[in-house]
Amino acid sequence: MKILDKLDRKILDILENDSRSAVKEISLKTGVSAGTVTNRIKKLLDLETIKKFTISIDWRKLGYDILAILLIETKYQKTQEVAKKIAKYPEVIKLYVCTSGVYEIIAMIKSKNMQSYSLFKQKVDQLPEIEKIKDLMITDEYI
Repeated sequence: MKILDKLDRKILDILENDSRSAVKEISLKTGVSAGTVTNRIKKLLDLETIKKFTISIDWRKLGYDILAILLIETKYQKTQEVAKKIAKYPEVIKLYVCTSGVYEIIAMIKSKNMQSYSLFKQKVDQLPEIEKIKDLMITDEYI
């Protein structure tokens, strides 16, 4: 793993806040040339420190009234298999595999309404590798 310096971290902070930031804008904010910024971004991409440039979507403005977190406990050594299955569902916004806890998978879910959310949750709960599911409804988002 390569160690990142202060400039790399500053560039990452700027891009994390707004992935549309222009190289010239980043150059002005960091006090280095546009060429240096371009080279640093290329390095961060090559190292896969930057995985992709993306956006943050307000799902509720697109008609998804239900946002939830599913905490999923899987049967012994089935976590990766379950994660790959669940990640394919269109309701899944983000999915994490975790260690050292009761729940090995954390999934952020979007759904148009409570009825469709319940159907999705039942579909996941019926997977044979699932031990237990707990859900948390998201009421507010701050970041």
